[in-house]
Amino acid sequence: MIRRPHVIEPAAVYFEKTARRDPADPASPKIGLGRFNAEIWVLGFLGIDFSGWSKAQLSAARFGFDALFPFVLLFLLSLVTRPAPKPDQDRFFARIHTPVQPTPEEDDRAVQAAYAAPDMYRARKVWPRSAWEIMKPGKWDIIGFGGSWLLVGVIILLLWLMVSIR
Repeated sequence: MIRRPHVIEPAAVYFEKTARRDPADPASPKIGLGRFNAEIWVLGFLGIDFSGWSKAQLSAARFGFDALFPFVLLFLLSLVTRPAPKPDQDRFFARIHTPVQPTPEEDDRAVQAAYAAPDMYRARKVWPRSAWEIMKPGKWDIIGFGGSWLLVGVIILLLWLMVSIR
């Protein structure tokens, strides 16, 4: 068996890459070049030490931060801000939760009925006595979700067939 050492070069943490200020002088200080990774800076500020992380780990940390931070910010800001007035919320959610009807006239009647009784969809909420407007999935929600995943499976199968044909 032949073994060859594989060295993973250190990656720039806060920038895309680093370079010497004076390329001819190996003792000159390094400077960051390219995009500044603000996500890594924020996570470092929170106490995470990235000094030994590979480039792939840094990219994964940036992706995780980009995926989760908006939700964390949304929840934190919602704790310190005043909610919209209840009538405005009721009108908005009555319109959002009203299913679309086949004709504009029927749709208008359904929306007006929902405006008149804004609590008519409260029983379909996952947590009926909370301010969270998460609805229980209905039959068509489940069928649509399953159909979407079925299409994903078909696409992956087609991709697998394309790469496996010789």
